[in-house]
Amino acid sequence: MMQPVAGLALGATLYAAAAGRWPRPRRPEAHERRVLAAAMTTAALEELLWRGAALRLLRRRGPGFALAATSVAFAAAHLPRSRGRAVATHAALAAALGAVSLAPGGLAVAVLAHATYDALVLLEERPP
Repeated sequence: MMQPVAGLALGATLYAAAAGRWPRPRRPEAHERRVLAAAMTTAALEELLWRGAALRLLRRRGPGFALAATSVAFAAAHLPRSRGRAVATHAALAAALGAVSLAPGGLAVAVLAHATYDALVLLEERPP
């Protein structure tokens, strides 16, 4: 029952850590709602791939190895859009989401946290 609250709180906290301040999201314009929905769907699919499949598969070699390998791979997958600090941010985000997803029921928290993080990034970076 606490998974939605934990996911939202973790996503906002990860955003605050990356941005250096707490989020100040604004209400999305009508045309942005589809972009937000697509971003949140993408975040969920990424979590199912990276933490749901890859992390679980690599966990046979140890949770530390699995966490490090999937965090580096996640950051590398975002290289085409990343700039400088963003690569480290993606690796740290992946490590935090991976650590959470290793706990029982943690994948749902990671999905909600990632979707919240991405939504906050979009709502902060797009001018009204």
